[in-house]
Amino acid sequence: MTKIKLHGTNGWFETENGKTSCVGVYTDNCVIILDIGTGFRDVDPNDTKDRQMYLFISHLHLDHIYGLHLLSLHSPSCLKIYIPEDLMEHFVAISKEPFVKSIENMEYPVEIVGIKPNWYYETFFSFQALSLVHNTTAFCYRLDISNKSISYSVDTKLCENVYKISENADVFICDAALKSNDNADGKFHMKINEAFKVASKSNVKLLILTHFGALRYKSIKERELEAQSAESEFNNYIVGIDGKEITLQTVLK
Repeated sequence: MTKIKLHGTNGWFETENGKTSCVGVYTDNCVIILDIGTGFRDVDPNDTKDRQMYLFISHLHLDHIYGLHLLSLHSPSCLKIYIPEDLMEHFVAISKEPFVKSIENMEYPVEIVGIKPNWYYETFFSFQALSLVHNTTAFCYRLDISNKSISYSVDTKLCENVYKISENADVFICDAALKSNDNADGKFHMKINEAFKVASKSNVKLLILTHFGALRYKSIKERELEAQSAESEFNNYIVGIDGKEITLQTVLK
């Protein structure tokens, strides 16, 4: 059984609406973490204990990597970290003293892998990485697990690779940082209605909205109202809220 847990659904910084970017994908064989923002503090160490854990980092803005500071609370059997190859040097620098407890000194084996846009294959799943349009190198990811596909795309302007990564996906977890009527000039995020349009055009089964702009959405209700205004584009969606769990076998029947 595969579960998705939304641990952090805010972008940029925490508010009363949520912590910053972190999604957990829990399978029978492993735990996969998509970004490791402040929401990572809600990942239960009991859920990762003695299990293979994989971490996918989209980019190195601090709202996506704060949780590196908390990895010492966990005790997986091993941890494998995937990151855009262009960011490897910076990641290695920030993942050690004096910033955090050095990853190389964890009480479990850690492997850091720099990757380029491509398909890759692990024991229990395969994944695709594609580049995004942000103000730094950033990747989106697609996981193929047990005949289900989960796509994850945050921190990007609308671009062709958002469509590619989400094509025919069972679940599409997407940036909804901006409201539909926001002026997106000079901003490197998507409008919420663009997420709906992509889901429709890409034949997505379920859209999960996340990475809501901390300054744009003053309440959970505002998230919901903005989503409702875009329902004409696509109507099978979930408004991301910290702590929400989605069981794939249930929602994709």
